Amino acid sequence: MNGSTRQRKAIQEPMVWLMVGIPALTVVAGIATLIIALRSGELDSVPSPVERIAQTQTLQSPADAAANRLGYRGLLRIDRTHKPWQIQIQITPESAMRSKLQILFVHPQFAKQDVSIELDSNTGSLAKPLPFVPQQVVVANISGTWRLVGTYSSDGDIILTPSHTAL
Repeated sequence: MNGSTRQRKAIQEPMVWLMVGIPALTVVAGIATLIIALRSGELDSVPSPVERIAQTQTLQSPADAAANRLGYRGLLRIDRTHKPWQIQIQITPESAMRSKLQILFVHPQFAKQDVSIELDSNTGSLAKPLPFVPQQVVVANISGTWRLVGTYSSDGDIILTPSHTAL
């Protein structure tokens, strides 16, 4: 070797930057993703108890099973022309209407922003328009022994059925 060849310092080598930089950026991106996920809050389309068996997740909802077994079906109508909005519900068979009902308008992302109202009979009102467009509507008796679920529609009636049917 002659005197004109000089060794570069490690910090000047591009390969060192690749070996250190890529893993460092991966760690930073992972932490950023974690922070974003934690700040977004709960995501819960229809709150349901589930049970994990091996690698599968199965829905265990006695309320849905009861509604399915009893043959409950319903229709939810929202009249948005009145202030406050008028709500009318029809459930068959009529025996389902004997107790107070709870209607839950499910926020598409945040469970904390769900809106719940109680009805003494098959009609009621929503004090003010919803501050969001719900993903689903859940109707249940106040004791929670049965429930029906429907996909929200801003321009039509909402058909209510048990969220899953027995096989």
